[in-house]
Amino acid sequence: MISPTAEYALRAVVAIAQANGEAAATQSIAKLTKVPAGYLPKVLQMLGRAGLVDSRRGLGGGFRLAKPAEELTVLEVVNAVEPIKRINKCPLDLKTHGGNLCPLHKRLDEATEHVERSFAQTTIAALLAQPGRSTPFCDEPGNRTCGVQLGTQLSTVPEGSPKSRRHKALIEWSRDHTLGLAVAKHLTESSSKGGDDRRLALQEFLAAWRDNLADHFTQEEECLLPVLRGKGDAKRLQKEHAAIRANVELAGAFVDDDDIDATWLLGVGKLLHDHIRWEERELFPSIEQTASKEELQRIAQHVADARTGTRGKSRKRSPTKRKPKPR
Repeated sequence: MISPTAEYALRAVVAIAQANGEAAATQSIAKLTKVPAGYLPKVLQMLGRAGLVDSRRGLGGGFRLAKPAEELTVLEVVNAVEPIKRINKCPLDLKTHGGNLCPLHKRLDEATEHVERSFAQTTIAALLAQPGRSTPFCDEPGNRTCGVQLGTQLSTVPEGSPKSRRHKALIEWSRDHTLGLAVAKHLTESSSKGGDDRRLALQEFLAAWRDNLADHFTQEEECLLPVLRGKGDAKRLQKEHAAIRANVELAGAFVDDDDIDATWLLGVGKLLHDHIRWEERELFPSIEQTASKEELQRIAQHVADARTGTRGKSRKRSPTKRKPKPR
């Protein structure tokens, strides 16, 4: 499908993305990804020339992504080292064929086009956020962060440090949001494209909802509503969750249509994007400031329990203690 060099480049980029903004040393990348240490510098050099990674020498130096993982696509990485080649003319140089491909080469080119489109619509962030039993470069089942061996582990960053982007109680949801933003971007972009692209974006939305986001929404409602201090925040959370759920139902009904409405698709993408941005930029920071340590600890435990054995199942326990009703 792709050359070994292209796969090496993808391994390296995924590993660097897992470092969470910390510089990743060449030796560490090679060890983690099992890319030959003598060949890896060449691969990183090609990625650097393409403007996908930045390097820094000296103490604390290494490689970082030159653009956010949410914006970097698989296709960009592959094309940086060995561009995907389409079949634009007869590979046998038959004069009577020229650009009029025979059925064999036309079908091969169509398959290549499908791969190219899929790679273009998949970001590095989406790969990292995709739920599943295995984590890149990790032998510990269920551990979604063990691949971050190149920089500072999120779980070990002191709270209050400038590098601590989220309290440990909320970090898993922030990772889910990375997937949600990738899906929202795909929905928005596909609204200006053809029917196949719209259908693919809708299928991706439904798959992300089924495998990750539905449970994410339920966990947020169970854990956050009891600790929100402002009634406005609680109402907005419930209202936007309800709106997104309603659009999931519509997506299930529309996904097989030949002509999926572009305006509606654009609206769904914008709704999901704006909701996630509001939670990340306003709601989560507010919770980190106003919730007590005990409340945050209960949230963290609730999320950990849900994701290590009861994911997708109904959960009866509440993340907060309720006072007994007076008799």
